[in-house]
Amino acid sequence: MTRVALLAREKELVAETPNFNSRKFRYYLSRANYQKEWGKGYRRPGFGTRVLAFFLKFVPKVGPFKALDFKIPTHKTEDLYIASVNHTLDNYKSLLAEVGAKKLSLPNTDFDTDE
Repeated sequence: MTRVALLAREKELVAETPNFNSRKFRYYLSRANYQKEWGKGYRRPGFGTRVLAFFLKFVPKVGPFKALDFKIPTHKTEDLYIASVNHTLDNYKSLLAEVGAKKLSLPNTDFDTDE
């Protein structure tokens, strides 16, 4: 999918990042490492899927097809995403540390009534 996005939006990516390097953009993982990490259940897209993807490129991105319109995230959006992931990881690590120290105390909150 990353390679498809790169091919489809390369001009925009290069315009946005002057020193754009496609090799750094893509994440390489050998098939053996992929299967070791996630198993062997991956099925390559068949002929019908590829034909459908080809025709969907030409469908106007309005109405129910608006979800197909790929937009490159802005730098601000990327920064917000990375900050939120970092915050989540920090929070998770602190909760794990509390569990390890047997000091975890979760409030008994009813989210329906906030009591």
